[in-house]
Amino acid sequence: MQERPNTKKMEALSFQYSHEEGKSVWCHNLVITHVVSDGQSYAFDFRPYYQSEYCEARRIPFKSKNDLAVEMIEIFPVNDDERVYFLMDSWYTSEKVVNACNCKGFQVIVTIKTNRLICAEQYIRKSDLRSVTVEGQGVYRVYTYERPVSEIENVRLLLSWKDDYTTSSKPQVCLLCTDPSLDLVTIQRYYHVRRNIETGYRYFKELLGFDQYQLLSFMGIQRFWAIQFLTQNFLEFQRQD
Repeated sequence: MQERPNTKKMEALSFQYSHEEGKSVWCHNLVITHVVSDGQSYAFDFRPYYQSEYCEARRIPFKSKNDLAVEMIEIFPVNDDERVYFLMDSWYTSEKVVNACNCKGFQVIVTIKTNRLICAEQYIRKSDLRSVTVEGQGVYRVYTYERPVSEIENVRLLLSWKDDYTTSSKPQVCLLCTDPSLDLVTIQRYYHVRRNIETGYRYFKELLGFDQYQLLSFMGIQRFWAIQFLTQNFLEFQRQD
């Protein structure tokens, strides 16, 4: 949530890097979890992220974004008969987060950066690829194999090209999956459920004004965010009904 640099009296603001802007911006930063089940999509929980300098000045423990993600994984309620897949992008792909999911019995499907692979793509031949059609996403050329990645053991990797494959081209998407029972189409179809998160952010910002608050107290701002969560989820409940 980006704010103008002259909002000096608004609490807990700091300069943090924005991937969307490609630079550091004056903002608040949130880590958010989203739940999708049986065609229903709900904003579930959030945690504010504070930079280490802010925490040190106020004598509060610093928590990384991965730490905040682990907190929300650990408290997520789940029934014994439910199968949960935790979807995330490469920013949160770490041994700490994957282990937290394993402890809860969750399977993980995440993107990883291709530089974490040991030049695997240079040994791939075009005949090794399989054509996979994903609903609404077109046709991918996919290479799959199993290997450890960093400290994460026994995972399945999918290297995908949507454009025509050449030996010099980098995979456009690399997915890591901890569930060996899933086929290639299902892995990619499950991962594309993450679009619900992007859609939810757009609804939050464009329709509900999630980043348009004019409060100075950070306690008040967090209450505003909680009301926004309740509002979006109420609307989703009404849509399903």
